[in-house]
Amino acid sequence: KQWYQRRVRGLCTRYMKLIVQKPTRLHCQHCEATYKLPTGGSIKLYQGNTCPLDHFELVVFNAGGKSFILCPYCFNFPEIEGMEINYGCNRCPHPTCPNAAPQLGITQCPQCEDGTLVLDPNSGPCWRMSCNTMKCTFVVKVFSGAVRVTVSSENECANCASSFVTVEYKPDKAPFEAGIAKVKGCIICDAQLASLV
Repeated sequence: KQWYQRRVRGLCTRYMKLIVQKPTRLHCQHCEATYKLPTGGSIKLYQGNTCPLDHFELVVFNAGGKSFILCPYCFNFPEIEGMEINYGCNRCPHPTCPNAAPQLGITQCPQCEDGTLVLDPNSGPCWRMSCNTMKCTFVVKVFSGAVRVTVSSENECANCASSFVTVEYKPDKAPFEAGIAKVKGCIICDAQLASLV
């Protein structure tokens, strides 16, 4: 399958070949570069979006209901301080990338000590949050049928320090009181939002 184009400054812009046999990897036949990918799931392009650090096209890894976005270059050669090798964008500390942990992280994982529950921006309208550690399998479905869910990293709950989320439904499908279609608040402490988790 030759569907993945590398867009890295200073390197070739030829199509790369996805090799699905273990270990899963991308390989450029032109410059002989190989990039390891996670195994045990499927890989697809992520809407043509690119990494702000190296301009690689992003991919989505999906394994049994848990999915995350990753940059193949950063997965192998992290360029930002605090980023670990073999992790996706959901663990990246980049301060402005819309796919990084600071923009999608909501609250601490209830199942493990190291993880943060991050919104899967690719999961709508059956939205879900999942732990951003590789070993933890915690996934929770949230806000089914919502047309838009966003995380507000600037606002956090005074009670539990969770980031606020904004959830928007079509007016005729809104589950909120008085027919309100859009609510912003804490998924743990706000009764209207907590009932949809």
